Parts: sequence; C-alpha cells; structure tokens
Amino acid sequence: MYAGEGRENARGYREEAFLSLGAPLEHAVFMRQVHGSHIEQVGTGDGGRGAVAVETALAETDGLVSDASGIALLTQVADCAPVILMDGEAGAFGVLHSGWRGTAKRIAVKGVDIMRSSFGSRAKDISVWIGPAACGKCFEVGEDVFASFEKNDLDAGLLNREGKYFLDVRAIVAGQLKRSGVPEKNIAVSAHCTMEEGNRFFSYRREGECAGRMAVGVWKA
Repeated sequence: MYAGEGRENARGYREEAFLSLGAPLEHAVFMRQVHGSHIEQVGTGDGGRGAVAVETALAETDGLVSDASGIALLTQVADCAPVILMDGEAGAFGVLHSGWRGTAKRIAVKGVDIMRSSFGSRAKDISVWIGPAACGKCFEVGEDVFASFEKNDLDAGLLNREGKYFLDVRAIVAGQLKRSGVPEKNIAVSAHCTMEEGNRFFSYRREGECAGRMAVGVWKA
C-alpha cells in the first residue's frame, strides 16, 4: 500500500486507509512476500506485524489464515492476483498473494487445505474472491513459465496467440479451487486488469521498479 514515489510513504497511506475503515493500523498483519506458497496461521498476537516496520512482517510468506477476531490480513499486489478466502460457518478467513509462481504451486488450494485442517472448514462453505490482476490478454510469458503448470491449469488459463503465450492467472486459480471442492458459485473473479487500467491500479509490468503496490485484505471484527 504505497505509491510509486517510494515505500517511505507507506505508513501515511496505511494510516489513512485504516482510519477510513474505523480500524487501527496496529491490528493489521502484513507479509514479506517472495512469490512462493508458504502460508502462516496467525492470531491476535500478530497484530501490527509489518504495519509500520517492514522488518517485522512475516518473512518469506505469501498467505495468511486465521479465525481470530480483531485482526486484518493483508497482501500487496501490482499484477499478481490477490485471493481472499472466507468461511462464515467456521469463522475462518485468509488472504493469499498468487502470482504465476504461487499459482503454479497451488497456493490457493493450500489455503483451503490449511483452513480445513486448522479450523474444520469444509470446501463447500468457503467463499472466494479473486481480485484485479494482469489479465490473460496482457500477461505474456515464456515457455519456461507455462512449463511450470499442470495440464488442467493450462487448459483453463493458457492462451496462444501468434506463437506468443499469455497466462490468465485468475482463471487458473478459479479452476484449481473448483477441482479442490469449492463450488463454482462460491468463487467471484474480478474482471479488472491491472495492466490495462492505469487510472485505477498499479502495475509492475506497466510501470517497472517504480510501481506502487495495492493492499488487499480481509478483516474479522
């Protein structure tokens, strides 16, 4: 949650955003994301981690799950897909950072599995929101990238146009979740593309190293 002019502005943006939500920034939990598939289970004692000081964020983590009230779980994105998991029956929730590497490693399915084992969630009770990300028309990849995916994933999200390969990460994530038992009706997928909509979203592919990040999170009051 910062603009392209620098990370030093992050605290101000975060405080402003949380103030508008009526929630203290000290209840937020951030990750130091590495485009992997490691997911941490967190509780109220983790509130504030990474909210002000980057070094206190959960290291080498790309997913958070919890059933604790009073904390907000957040991911930061700028083309990768943010994924929110919610189970109203078990009171569990989670947030995931799903770029192409995390998607190839099935981070969303791992999130569902952890909610099952840790909180007693059932796949049929989990609702999912897959947020704005680089779309399949824009996200060009090389052969090394699509070679990382299973055939079922490629059937859902690989496009071949004039010898160039494009990946629809959101479609792949949705397909993985459906095959893991989450009902299709429980999966909502944003149609917004971060690369196309420069007036609304940051994009690493479009802006490069100077790109800001958008924070996406879930909060249980």
